[in-house]
Amino acid sequence: MADAENNATLGKAWAARLGIALLAGFTAIAIFTSVDHARRHSLEQIEEPTAVGDRHFVNPSAQPPLTFQGTQLVGKQKVERRDSQMMKAGTDDSGGFFVYESEDAKDSGALFLKVANDEYLKVPAR
Repeated sequence: MADAENNATLGKAWAARLGIALLAGFTAIAIFTSVDHARRHSLEQIEEPTAVGDRHFVNPSAQPPLTFQGTQLVGKQKVERRDSQMMKAGTDDSGGFFVYESEDAKDSGALFLKVANDEYLKVPAR
């Protein structure tokens, strides 16, 4: 009978240790998950190299001309190009708008400012 009581006590001790270890593991997982969730913005950033999803449209009649690398971007010709074919060349000097280059060979050297989805203001070659 003493062996049975000893085994029962030993079993309870092991069960308690296992319970504490599981509780500690779940607590650690919860803490690491909350830390990762708090840093999600810095950990998960998606950057699109094309004009797809850019919602910052230039209104050429309502603002002064923009500059890009010290060159004034002046153009009056609106052209239609697919957003997926326009690659980011950088931002204007104020940092407010993206400046694009076309993948099409006929637009070689020209820069573009996005005025609407699939619509751009073409700035002649530099």
